[in-house]
Amino acid sequence: MKAIAYTRSATVQKDGENQLFRQEIEINLYCQQNNLELLQIFTDNGASGSNLDRAGWKALQNHLKKYKGFIKYLIVADLNRISRDSFLTMSAVRDLEKEFGVIVKTVMVPLIEKAGVLSKEEDNNISKKRSERIKQGIRHAAMRRSGGKG
Repeated sequence: MKAIAYTRSATVQKDGENQLFRQEIEINLYCQQNNLELLQIFTDNGASGSNLDRAGWKALQNHLKKYKGFIKYLIVADLNRISRDSFLTMSAVRDLEKEFGVIVKTVMVPLIEKAGVLSKEEDNNISKKRSERIKQGIRHAAMRRSGGKG
C-alpha cells in the first residue's frame, strides 16, 4: 500500500535535530513494520499547530489532489502533528478521507482506530515501545551513515 507522511515542529529544527528526526525515524519504522511503501514525507519546520495554513500541509494536500486514489495512507507520528486543536485535527482527518480517500495512521497512539481512553498501563506500554522504536531507528540510521547494513 502507498503512503505519504507528515511531520511538524513548532520550533525550527536543524538537520538531524531531535523532533523532526525522531518523527521521521518513527514513521519509517512504522511503514516497514506494516508493509507500507512510504513515497514522500511532507514537513513544516517551525510552524505553529494552531491552524493548517502551512506550506508543508498545503503541499501535502496538493500532492493528494494530484494523485487522488493512488495514495491510501497518511502517516503521522502523533495526531497533534496535524494540529494542537483537536477539533481542527479531527476535521482535517475527516476531510482527507472524504476528499482524497486517505486514511490517517498514527505511529504514537492509534486514536483513530481505538475508541476510548487509555489506561495508565497501556499508556506506559506505548511509551516504552516508542522509546524502543526510536533507539532502534537511531541505530539503524547510524549504521547506514557509516556504510554498514541496517
